[in-house]
Amino acid sequence: SYQAKINMIAKSEAEVINNLLQDSVAVVATTVTLTDNQLSHFENKKIKGKITVLGFDAIVLISNKAAMDSIVDYNEIQNLFDKKNTTIKGMVFSNPNTSNLSFLSNKFNADIKNNTKIFSLDNQISVLEYISKNPGYIGAISLYDYLHTSAKDQVYKENIQRLNVKIQDQKTKKIQVVNADKSFLANNLYPFRRPIYLLNYQGKSGLGMGFASFAAGDIGQLIIDKANLLPVRIPPREI
Repeated sequence: SYQAKINMIAKSEAEVINNLLQDSVAVVATTVTLTDNQLSHFENKKIKGKITVLGFDAIVLISNKAAMDSIVDYNEIQNLFDKKNTTIKGMVFSNPNTSNLSFLSNKFNADIKNNTKIFSLDNQISVLEYISKNPGYIGAISLYDYLHTSAKDQVYKENIQRLNVKIQDQKTKKIQVVNADKSFLANNLYPFRRPIYLLNYQGKSGLGMGFASFAAGDIGQLIIDKANLLPVRIPPREI
């Protein structure tokens, strides 16, 4: 049986990493690992971290249904981040510290300073509301947040569609249209898939290690699967 009580605090990725480096928390779930510079904080204290991949999330791109076309070209998104001509009016994020923004900026190797077509609002719901009222713009939101919108906010999704992404294989030149469904995530075809890491810097055995083992075990992986995310491994099912 599992008796431990987990106190979960939801914060932006930048805040989570800062809290970890300030030693106010020792275990965090995030979509990035620490940089070499950040790791030196723990190396100086002789603490070796334990990193566990729990599963995979993704960034979902959404647009107003009035845009009609449910397919966006990967190259158009690249152009948006590179400040080149694009048919996309703009891309909106939940806040400037969101992992969604940092992930896509790194993905496209882009400096988004002074990019007026990329901007942030207050939270995930404000992104849904904005896209529901503004055709031509794209919203970037995590797959988990999109799938688990509260009942009172479902009204915004009535005018919203999830976008498929057109990509081209660099070797074969084959063009595919993919989305954040599990089949594409499992085959690593969707370009905005990202791992979910559990970073444990307790420096000793304890609750963090136990939670990591639980989350990576059959029950934890089943929970991730039930949340419509992609587990690292599919837990066996009893028949």
